[in-house]
Amino acid sequence: YPGTTGGALSGVTVSSVSSTNKRLALDGLPGGFKFLTGDMIEVVGSGLYRLVEDRTANSSGLTALFEVRPHFWPGVGAGAEVKIVNPSCVMSIVPGSVSSDADPATGRGTISFEAIEARDA
Repeated sequence: YPGTTGGALSGVTVSSVSSTNKRLALDGLPGGFKFLTGDMIEVVGSGLYRLVEDRTANSSGLTALFEVRPHFWPGVGAGAEVKIVNPSCVMSIVPGSVSSDADPATGRGTISFEAIEARDA
């Protein structure tokens, strides 16, 4: 989110979660704040989620329910903290997925790999 800071978006929380466990509403956003399909959010303590539909916060800073992927882990509910700026999660590299074309003499090149979210539960 260019031009925004963590302080400008602190205090964002989950307002509600649908019974399908794949839609949520947020509260505490600046009025008119826009999310676009593909944006990422972090529900603190739960994980990283990608929005699958656009949504704009109303003048009170509340959004209507919107869908995310993957579905929420059990325990996500109203009041959970949400990170909008620099969302993240702990990841693990998929074994056997690392590849590189780096030159051993210079160390220059690219490296690629697959990663999945690492969960305790």
